[in-house]
Amino acid sequence: MSTTHNYSKSNADKANKKVTYSGPETDIQQGADVNFSDQPLPRPKRKRRRSRSERGLPPDQELITLAKTYLELQHKLWPEMVKDGLLPGPTPDLLTEMVDNFKSRHKTGRADATSIQCFKKYCAKLAGLYTRYSCDN
Repeated sequence: MSTTHNYSKSNADKANKKVTYSGPETDIQQGADVNFSDQPLPRPKRKRRRSRSERGLPPDQELITLAKTYLELQHKLWPEMVKDGLLPGPTPDLLTEMVDNFKSRHKTGRADATSIQCFKKYCAKLAGLYTRYSCDN
């Protein structure tokens, strides 16, 4: 389906940079000032192209917030693990280590299953999942 728009400019309107528009409503109102500059529109700053393995990774600060929230929630849910020393507090060094570990697993697609063996005594079925939709387009 095509729509025909009728634009008309009188000589006086051209001199005053006024546009008369007849057609469906838009941001251009009848008689509105319009800048007919020959300058190109400003482009947004280009982001550096991320490598394929980095795509979908949120910024480190968001991962730190995620790790801190995760540890705080786990402390509430598993007080016996905290008491036994399996769930440490969210210190800056630990949070940085968790972020680095997460990024490594994201980039390689590999996780060390032996690192969770110590939790078997508290729960026989243990799983984890982090999902996120990201689009760099």
